[in-house]
Amino acid sequence: LFRSVMDNEVTALLQEGVAAGEFALGDIRTTALAIIGMIIWAYIWYREGGRLSPEQIADELAANALRMAGANLKVIDKFTSDAQV
Repeated sequence: LFRSVMDNEVTALLQEGVAAGEFALGDIRTTALAIIGMIIWAYIWYREGGRLSPEQIADELAANALRMAGANLKVIDKFTSDAQV
């Protein structure tokens, strides 16, 4: 149930971004699944005390998700500079 809710929410978010002209991407469903996969597999490779803190990992994954969605580079740059504050 959680997985289908997450799939639907991310797909809807991407559709809204495309409709608003914020995202430029090919197949919305494939992009949604790729973003979700990137996020849900983090528990496999995350190691406490590793090179990046959980906050840094979250920022990196969010920036990667924006890139995957074809977000405007200004949006990505603003997000990554705000995250480093």
